[in-house]
Amino acid sequence: MKNDKVAFLVKGDADKEIIEPLVCRLLPANFKIRFVRMGGKVGLLSAYATVDRLLQKGYRNIFILFNSDSTDPINIKRRRTKIERMLEEHRVNQFVIVCPVVPGPEAWLLANSHDRPEELPDIKEACLELAKNRDPAGAARRIAARADLDLLKARSPSFAAFAKELSSIASANQLRSRDAPQLKE
Repeated sequence: MKNDKVAFLVKGDADKEIIEPLVCRLLPANFKIRFVRMGGKVGLLSAYATVDRLLQKGYRNIFILFNSDSTDPINIKRRRTKIERMLEEHRVNQFVIVCPVVPGPEAWLLANSHDRPEELPDIKEACLELAKNRDPAGAARRIAARADLDLLKARSPSFAAFAKELSSIASANQLRSRDAPQLKE
């Protein structure tokens, strides 16, 4: 059975504008992709309910992407563990991958122009400068659509981890479809 439905739970519209074009470039075109905006950190507390609904709709690859708002590995691990425990408590963790976005998706955009984008003191300001202060959301989508994915992976560890998870899903799906019995005509 193919698991070609992938859902992404993200903070809001701005995060979706950055992450969606990257996902579309990282996954094969045959995947059905759905984005759900969580509405910020408060929405993350009830992510289990959204995950449960997605599972009922047949999604078997669900990503929860959370902005770490920090580069401190201890804080990031603490937040990730909290989310994973919440999912376990509600018994909806089986098909979920929790991915920190360090410190937020804007850092991923800056990897094309900065060696260590996750360490910049004011990432949002750097993004505005990159977008030349024109329509930041639209500019973010355009930058993400043209970004050098290999450079992003090399310069942003959180993007590299996310891309690796997507690659695993794509590979596993391809193997399942190859191993599936073929109907004779």
